[in-house]
Amino acid sequence: MDSPRYSMIKLNTTNQDYLHVPRTITQACQLKDGQTISLMTAHGLKIRIKIREISNKLYMRRGWKEFIQATGLKMGESVVFKTSSKSKSHVIVLNKQGLSRCPVPYKSSSSHNKNQSSSVANLSVNRNTPHHMHYNTTEGKSHKAKSHVKQHIQVNLKHHIASTSTVKMSRTIKDMCYCNKGITLSTELKNYIKDIAQFLHHSSKFYIVAINQTFMKQDRVYFAKEFSKKYIQPLAQRKTVDIQVQIADNPSTSMILQKSTDQRYNLKRGWSDFAIANKIQVGTICIFHFYRANQLQATVDVI
Repeated sequence: MDSPRYSMIKLNTTNQDYLHVPRTITQACQLKDGQTISLMTAHGLKIRIKIREISNKLYMRRGWKEFIQATGLKMGESVVFKTSSKSKSHVIVLNKQGLSRCPVPYKSSSSHNKNQSSSVANLSVNRNTPHHMHYNTTEGKSHKAKSHVKQHIQVNLKHHIASTSTVKMSRTIKDMCYCNKGITLSTELKNYIKDIAQFLHHSSKFYIVAINQTFMKQDRVYFAKEFSKKYIQPLAQRKTVDIQVQIADNPSTSMILQKSTDQRYNLKRGWSDFAIANKIQVGTICIFHFYRANQLQATVDVI
C-alpha cells in the first residue's frame, strides 16, 4: 500500500453490535469473509476483528463490541480509521464535537476526582481532558465541528496526507513537544501526545508546563526563551499581539501575547480568569498549542 487510507464512522444504534466495513478499508485490506483485521491505538490497544459477509456486505462482527468497550466509545462519537496495511488499521476516537480524545473507557466521577488530586509526577490523563484535533472523511466531506480551529486542522491534515504519500516520517516525542523544567512525561502522557500530534504540522511543537504560583499571582504564563524564539515569534510576528485562547468545547478568551525584555513571550490579561473558569490550579499540567488561522490562536489541553 503506497499511502494510508482514511475513513470515519459515527457510532449509532445501527452499528453498535456490528459495523458495516467502510469501503476504503475493504479495498485497502482486500477483505473477504472470515478474515481478521487488527484495530490499534497509539496507547498500545490492539483488538482483533473478525470479518463476516452477510447479504454480500462485509461487517466487523466478533471483536467490535470489545473495541467499543475498550475505548469507551459512546453514541454519537466517531472513529477515524487510518489503514496502511492489509492486516491492521490505526484508529483515533473523536468525541461528539469532532475533537480527539484518549481511547480509554470513561470512569466514574469519584474516580475522576481521585485522579484530579494525584501528584504531578503521575501525570494521569483524566477523562475530561479536552482535545482539539479535527479530521476529514476519505469521501472528501469535512466532519463538521463548531471550533474555530477547523480550518487550521484541515490544512494540517492535507499536509499530513501529502507527506505520508511520499515518505514515511517518524517523529519522536522530543520532536512533538517542548517540556518546561520539572516536567517528566509518563508513558500514558507520551502516548496521548502521539495521538494528538498525528496531525501536528512538522514545524510546530506543543509546550508542556506545570502551572505555578507566579503564573496565578501575576495573571500571566511565561514561555521558555528558546520556545518563544523558535515557535511563537514566527506566528506572533510582533512584540505584542491579540490572541484567542480556548480549551476545546469551551468559548475562546481574548488575551494578549507579549514579548518581554528577556525575549520570553508571556500570555497575559485574562489568564487568571481563564484558569479559574477551567479549574486550572497550581500544579495543573497544561499543553499549549499555538497556531495561526485567521488570527493568532492557542488551544490548551488540561491534564
